Amino acid sequence: MQQPLKVTLYGEVYDMHLKRMNFEAIDDGIDSYSGSIDGLDDSVAIFTFDRNLVQGSIQLRDEFVFITPVQNRENSLNTAMPLHIVYSSKDMNQSK
Repeated sequence: MQQPLKVTLYGEVYDMHLKRMNFEAIDDGIDSYSGSIDGLDDSVAIFTFDRNLVQGSIQLRDEFVFITPVQNRENSLNTAMPLHIVYSSKDMNQSK
């Protein structure tokens, strides 16, 4: 069994459990995982890791939290710590 990842959401630390998704047969260094977060009912976490890039989302009861790279893949391969942005669906302007 894999160790959970520690994630901090709104100042609280949680355990996130991810399991590798096996929908591709090639080994290209890009892997996707899905799972949930202990203590957050009905949470769904989906992440894709590519060397030092992360793309993912966490679905909570009333919002989504997104993790998205700011740099493109080519530039990120030449950067030790590429930039990512983390934002909530609650931060997005929703017209009525």
